[in-house]
Amino acid sequence: MEEKIEEKKYSEQTFLISLVIVALIAGVAAFFIGKAQVQKQAQIGGGQGIIIPGGPAVVSNLLADEAFRLALPAAIIWQKDATLALITLDSREIAKDGRASGWNVVFYSPSAKKSYAVLVKNGEIRDASEKKDTFAQVFKGVLINSDAVAAGLYQSAGGAPSLLSEFKFYYAKEAKKWVWTAFYQGGSFTMQGEK
Repeated sequence: MEEKIEEKKYSEQTFLISLVIVALIAGVAAFFIGKAQVQKQAQIGGGQGIIIPGGPAVVSNLLADEAFRLALPAAIIWQKDATLALITLDSREIAKDGRASGWNVVFYSPSAKKSYAVLVKNGEIRDASEKKDTFAQVFKGVLINSDAVAAGLYQSAGGAPSLLSEFKFYYAKEAKKWVWTAFYQGGSFTMQGEK
């Protein structure tokens, strides 16, 4: 009788240990599958884009800061020390509220001495690739968002700027500060880019 009780205890313990091992393996597998999916989205930019918890919903037109926050996880996967180096508009139009359908967000890794360009289009990462470009400065401050810049641009241009040829956030070496600059038919507009 004691043998049966001990066998039952042993089989219950074996079952519980087996259950814990299966749960542990399933958890590890789920983690790596999720990580692989995020890396695949970051590399090829397809699918739903990367949704950041607490971040913006995936929408067509984004502010520059929203595009940056969408692109940042892909850059961190590329290099842990990836830091913002440049943002450019990927179209010739920006709405008065500072939203646009496409942004190029460029990160720089001081350790790798390379950059990583992420194209955010219609609320998704559409392309991400390593570049050989180097940057003397990386941005570590607080970005003045594209809504404030667009408001100034529209005021400077006397309405919607015609034939917008460039709209970018970058480090101006001569001025030794981060700025936003826009060039359009008949003029240009520059303002401070860091709060």
